[in-house]
Amino acid sequence: MDAGNKKLVFWFVRVDDEGYPEIARCTEREFATILAGISAGGMYCPECGTVHWPDGVAPPF
Repeated sequence: MDAGNKKLVFWFVRVDDEGYPEIARCTEREFATILAGISAGGMYCPECGTVHWPDGVAPPF
């Protein structure tokens, strides 16, 4: 937990611009958005940190 703002902070590994793994962090809200997107059929892109939608799959939100 981040003591400064009392919010949960999630740490995960993603790929940086040069293809190397790096440790990144996101807030609980950002993590929930990523998880909801994956659960709805989207694919998380570690390179840009967002959820991409395959052709024919519409985001539910």
